Amino acid sequence: MHRFIKSVVLFAVAVLGGAAAAADLAGIDRYLQGEMQQRRIPGMQLAVVQAGKIVLLKSYGTAELPNSVPVGHGSVFSINSATKTFTGVAAMQLVDAGKLDVAAPVSRYLADLPAPWRGVTIAQLLDHTSGIPNIISDETSALVVPGDVEAAWRMVQTLPMESKPGERFSYNQTNYLLLGKVIDRLSGQPFAQFMQRRQFDAVGMPHTGFGDARDVIPHKAPSYRMDQDGKTLRPIIDDFPEQMRTGAGLNSSAEDLARWIIALQSGKLVSKAGLARLWTRGQYNDGAPGRWALGWPAIGQGAYRAVAGIGGARSAFYVYPDQDLAVVILTNLSGAAPEQMIDTVAGYFLPGLQRARAGG
Repeated sequence: MHRFIKSVVLFAVAVLGGAAAAADLAGIDRYLQGEMQQRRIPGMQLAVVQAGKIVLLKSYGTAELPNSVPVGHGSVFSINSATKTFTGVAAMQLVDAGKLDVAAPVSRYLADLPAPWRGVTIAQLLDHTSGIPNIISDETSALVVPGDVEAAWRMVQTLPMESKPGERFSYNQTNYLLLGKVIDRLSGQPFAQFMQRRQFDAVGMPHTGFGDARDVIPHKAPSYRMDQDGKTLRPIIDDFPEQMRTGAGLNSSAEDLARWIIALQSGKLVSKAGLARLWTRGQYNDGAPGRWALGWPAIGQGAYRAVAGIGGARSAFYVYPDQDLAVVILTNLSGAAPEQMIDTVAGYFLPGLQRARAGG
């Protein structure tokens, strides 16, 4: 593993503002290298955005193990379920265009749904409080994995609701399959094309796109998992059927994601009001705060609140809206859990963050 870590830092600071220059950049390096060694992470990318600029951009380790290909700024990583944040942005773009109301029931936009589903709102799909049965479950997952999503779709519509809409949180891929159908219909084009035109091309994200093990993806860092022996890395064969790519299936780089966050916060992708709504925590029926905003997990409340993209326990990014800071960490190890490292990295720029988290 040490030889992977020794190929650390192929490119360093892209832009250094005053606050970034004051941060302990060597300390960040030491922390991340230590985490890579402890968690046995082959390769990693880091990007930090502050005040609308990329203030730190680094690559560490090895992207592709058999040929010892180092991670570079153009390396591409699977972001898995962090794809849902992009779906949330797509939905808000349709809201800004006057085509979608997130408070409206999904039945306003899609016909022929099971009767119990019809009153579920678009917001409840986005924040996982719909109560709709999950298409990836013991009953249906055997159908989804080989790619027969249509068979799984027919089956999931026959299953009972898991709960009343708005009653509780349940992470659910059916929600995002439905959102894809809504976006297809309201945008007048397939979801992937809408995303390419309205987000990737609009921002300038040359290393971002949909794909899995069936596709040739330039500069892709393959994903690995640790075997049961705790020592051996095994390759992961990603399978993201096209109909399910509203919930997972994007590949990107830390730099591309940083530029996307900048564009999002600057109003290039959604309106100021739309962004505020996008990042507002949902509520349960009893008025208690939910666990997600619209497509974005919500981390903490009050000071240093964050919204996040988290995927496959291998890729994550946090945006701290009130501090105008964002941190992106991508890895090629499932189980690396980079979301556990982000607050620590952010703490080098926000000294009060760790005290605030410790205080609840």
